[in-house]
Amino acid sequence: MAAICHAAVAAAVPSVPAEPQSPPGAYSRETLTADPRVVAEFRPTQGEPISIAMLPGSNNILIHMRPGKIWGSERQAAELKASLTEDVVKWLEAAIKKATRRSPEQIDELLIGISVVSKVEPPQVSAVIRLKSAEKMSTLIDEFSRGAEIISGTDKPLVTTKEGYAFHVKDDKTIAVCPQSLGVELCDAIEKTPESVTDGIADLLKSSDRERAVSVFVDVQDAMTYADSLFEPAARSAMVRVLEWFGPEAGTASWSLHLAKTFHSEVRIRPKPGRSLDNLRREYTRTFPEVIEKDLVGAVKKMHPSRMGFRQIIGRFPAMVEAFRQATILQNGPTFLTMT
Repeated sequence: MAAICHAAVAAAVPSVPAEPQSPPGAYSRETLTADPRVVAEFRPTQGEPISIAMLPGSNNILIHMRPGKIWGSERQAAELKASLTEDVVKWLEAAIKKATRRSPEQIDELLIGISVVSKVEPPQVSAVIRLKSAEKMSTLIDEFSRGAEIISGTDKPLVTTKEGYAFHVKDDKTIAVCPQSLGVELCDAIEKTPESVTDGIADLLKSSDRERAVSVFVDVQDAMTYADSLFEPAARSAMVRVLEWFGPEAGTASWSLHLAKTFHSEVRIRPKPGRSLDNLRREYTRTFPEVIEKDLVGAVKKMHPSRMGFRQIIGRFPAMVEAFRQATILQNGPTFLTMT
């Protein structure tokens, strides 16, 4: 996306008639679409793939974030939070504090796995937390394991359970938390990286980047099926609309964003087994402009937020979305479609 923006700005600079040439560093849409290596030059981070070490369960939704960056003092982070409703920000903060017993600013890296397999039973949520600052091991073990039952074997990493949760303190920065019912799986996941996500998510994780501010992975059909269990009523219709946009051909999807000098967004869509990646690309090429105009801009125009920061962003949203649409590049990956 940054590449197209760069190219658009560069194209606006008058060239010298006697020596017509492309501005240095500018790329055409055709070049960017045809060569993934060119788009890769504009990626804001080059981190290692996201690890699911110490994550138990059978997770069909995965969320990886850098809370310290999102809740930081940078302008980009402030604008992102300002664009959310106050209820959403408070919900996120409360969810992070409940899972980690820490404020978002104290956390460097957070991995959340959600396993939902029933319309009746609530989702199972597990987390791996990495703190920004080291804390004494003895203090952490006392905090999470005081009065708890030890379920790990002799000479094995310590795993305890209490109050419906299982805990493991790996070191002075790293803690794993999961429902008590997954405690035995946590014991196994500590010693060997588990197969705790679906095949589609596992495939997209291979090319993920743990330095991005936020990355979300979801099995589309599962999320649609169990939407009532996953989403609060106020957000349910909007989330279902997003999931429906992925279409019947989509099996698994991921979305990552990063806040730097420019806003970088990357969506990856993996088709269902046996479905064509080329057909998926043709469908998105056809429907993407319509979705942007009718669904996103149309929905936002109906909003009447009370907060000044949010109102200002809503006012700019149609122009921002149009820039996003023009700057988005569609490319085929080895097993997925990428929209950058």
